Amino acid sequence: MRRVRRLLITGLLLAAFGCSENELVLPDDDDAADDDDATDDDDASDDDDSAPVSGELAVSPPSAGIGPIALGCSGEVTLTVANIGDAPLVVVSLAFDASPELTLDTPPLPASLVAGASLEITVHYTPTDELVDEADLVIVSSEGEAVVPITGGTQPTTVGFDEFLQSGNRTVDILWMVDSSCSMAYEQQALGANFGTFLGIVDGLGLDYRIGVVTADMDDDGELQGDVPFVTNTTPEAHDTFEDNVLVGQLGSGSERGLDSIREALVEGAAGSFLRDDAQLRLISVSDEDDQSLLQPTVAHFVAELQALKPNPAHVVYSDITGGEDGCVSDNANADSAERYLEATALSGGISTSICDTNWIDTLTDLAVLADSYADTFELSQDAVGSTVAVQINSAPVVTGWGFDEELNAVVFAPDAVPADGSLLRVDYVIAQPCED
Repeated sequence: MRRVRRLLITGLLLAAFGCSENELVLPDDDDAADDDDATDDDDASDDDDSAPVSGELAVSPPSAGIGPIALGCSGEVTLTVANIGDAPLVVVSLAFDASPELTLDTPPLPASLVAGASLEITVHYTPTDELVDEADLVIVSSEGEAVVPITGGTQPTTVGFDEFLQSGNRTVDILWMVDSSCSMAYEQQALGANFGTFLGIVDGLGLDYRIGVVTADMDDDGELQGDVPFVTNTTPEAHDTFEDNVLVGQLGSGSERGLDSIREALVEGAAGSFLRDDAQLRLISVSDEDDQSLLQPTVAHFVAELQALKPNPAHVVYSDITGGEDGCVSDNANADSAERYLEATALSGGISTSICDTNWIDTLTDLAVLADSYADTFELSQDAVGSTVAVQINSAPVVTGWGFDEELNAVVFAPDAVPADGSLLRVDYVIAQPCED
């Protein structure tokens, strides 16, 4: 039947094209079968052309440079980690072989990213020297890893230096708060009788001093007592004047508000021109009862307000002559405990002495010596990059016992490392440049 159908088709083709049978070549049955097979193969090949589905990790930018950054300033760069494949992938970990100058904000890991999703990684750069910093950020995912080179550089620097001669800070303002209630008669007399000794010691130290007195009675409004408001090392008959100022009487309020009175004098300005900007500040309270001030909110806040009066809080020292922690009794004194005065003393590193101690000379000597102070803070003439500050004393490098206070822009020595009188200090540093926003 197939043969008959083939002959019929052949005849039709000959008639249509005007050809003889010898001129027309048709494939035989086997060739046709081969063609059918080829067509089937082509269809199968078309079915296999689709690629396998997978995620693909990409990082933008592929490398990053931060800077140039001024020393003491910071810069950053943000990298985008994306899945540009057509199936999910997982960011497994980040590895960063960086120095402290290059730091990384690491997102929570592992992080799954669907096709087209991304996450951001921020690299921060805070140079502490002029060397170029380099690090490789290695991002590991379920579909492979990417390595992103990071480079940080600095702007050109300008160096500076300052020199100081240690001659001590011999300028001190000393404010006494003396309880004027009726129970203080003996204590005032003892204090007044020995103040000649106190002033003698202060004079012997060569201090440039101002000494004033306030009471614990807020009816006095924190004003300095006496016809001469404060005594200095040039005041005529200074010993007699000071003794008169200290003897404030015993008719004051029985509600002793010594800390409030000090605050009114110094923080609110009732003491007038008593305070000097360049002077150390020493405060001494004498009372046989605890403070009853209406402080807002705490003794610590009171001390902080006083310390804020000076660029260096360490230049404000509070001391007390009171009944101490448990109160005290002697032949000529009877004092209650003084928790609030003791707290102020402890917070500022002052001296706490018993009002029942009859050896006033030793007490006043200690307080006078406490008023003497050599400079421990040396403010630089230009803003410095803290990490570059280097100190020499008498041409010898010093690497311990001091620190750099960014807020004060000053080298500050620890109490046991203060340079000796007559020492020559040299401080070298890189001058800080404005940081770009």
